Amino acid sequence: MITLTTYLTELKVVVDKLAAVGVEMEEEVVTLDLLASLPTAFKTLVTAISAQQEVPALSFVEDKVLEEEERIKEHEDRAAPAGQAFTVGNGFRNNNKSSNGNNNNNNNNSSNNNSNNSNTSIRKCDWCGINNHWSVDCRRRLQHQNLIETYLQHNNLLPKTP
Repeated sequence: MITLTTYLTELKVVVDKLAAVGVEMEEEVVTLDLLASLPTAFKTLVTAISAQQEVPALSFVEDKVLEEEERIKEHEDRAAPAGQAFTVGNGFRNNNKSSNGNNNNNNNNSSNNNSNNSNTSIRKCDWCGINNHWSVDCRRRLQHQNLIETYLQHNNLLPKTP
């Protein structure tokens, strides 16, 4: 799992690469994409920022995300036994499944679920880090790709095909 600092750096690199080829992403779009891609541990922060009437500046959101990451790390460090490293939950937002592939809202048969899905760690997505699917089938990756394509189409920035 990558750190949020690394993720923010990679996000900036992608935006810069798009700008280098003439595709300007509005800061608001990048900010919304960042908020949509945060792990579920950041749900409270995302809700608070989303409740504002205007989308805040990307730098403001990045600062708040890093502050929240520190708070989460401090909380995890206090709650976790010594020697355990901080990990960011079960991947990125919009993941309603637990690590065993079952809905979080329906855990009545948790003992059966664990035995039935013993090989889920074999199928771990390289894009979002969630078990039980590969990156080729990753909904988060497809949503991200669709967002970029929609933006490019809306602004007539897609290369013309012969």
